[in-house]
Amino acid sequence: MHEPTNEERLAYGSALLAVTRGDGVVSPGEREWILGAMAAEGTPESVLEQLAADPGDADPVALLPRMITSDGERWLESRKRTLIYNAIKACAADDSYHEGERAAVRRFAAAAGLTEDIVVQLEQLQQDDADLAKKKRVVLAIPQD
Repeated sequence: MHEPTNEERLAYGSALLAVTRGDGVVSPGEREWILGAMAAEGTPESVLEQLAADPGDADPVALLPRMITSDGERWLESRKRTLIYNAIKACAADDSYHEGERAAVRRFAAAAGLTEDIVVQLEQLQQDDADLAKKKRVVLAIPQD
């Protein structure tokens, strides 16, 4: 599997920030989720620092071509669904998924070649994950004995 370059990682993170700004603002929770997820994937500190300062005002669709490896292999092709799922998770990281963010996700997903049906499935998966995480916190925090 191709290891993304720093430029590809920067484009990926910038695109996520731009999509979360679909409601007019990148909230601290959204930015923290993006930086944390990217750090967990091994993104170098230098890229994380650039993303921490990124205002999220880029056109995410315009960033898609930057997610191509130097040898022409499309790193994005194998990660389209993950990219859009992460965009949805980032948008919902502040406990809300605004209509403007939904519209930005759909525009981004369409540009990446994903259908509305796939986006709806990914949104449901994100909601299911959030519900399960909430349930786990309750069960683990409150003894049932």
